[in-house]
Amino acid sequence: MFHSLKRFLRLDFKQNQRSNATEINYLKNKKMIYIYRLFKENKRYLANRPIAVKISQDEGLFFAENENLNVCGTEETSQEALVDLYLHILHFYNYYREIDEERLIGDAIRLKKLYHDLLIEEK
Repeated sequence: MFHSLKRFLRLDFKQNQRSNATEINYLKNKKMIYIYRLFKENKRYLANRPIAVKISQDEGLFFAENENLNVCGTEETSQEALVDLYLHILHFYNYYREIDEERLIGDAIRLKKLYHDLLIEEK
């Protein structure tokens, strides 16, 4: 399943000032990474600010999470957990941009504002 998703989803990370793309394997010993770009199918998105992602492992599963956005990707490898997280971020980005704020309460109002300004769609 994830091999087919990787065709549509390109994961880019900032390694240093000169290069903004690196392999996920480079990050396998890191606990925090930053997302700068998201790609899905034929759409490209730039993050307005780097999205911090905490990578952890517990009981054989990897977790990729951002507490501020209230999203978490979970899978058997760190790469798959990141793909899952990317899909969640893109889902909620579209969801909160489309839903009317009058239908939201509590933390969902805060999340709508966060997701609204989170990404810029490249044309």
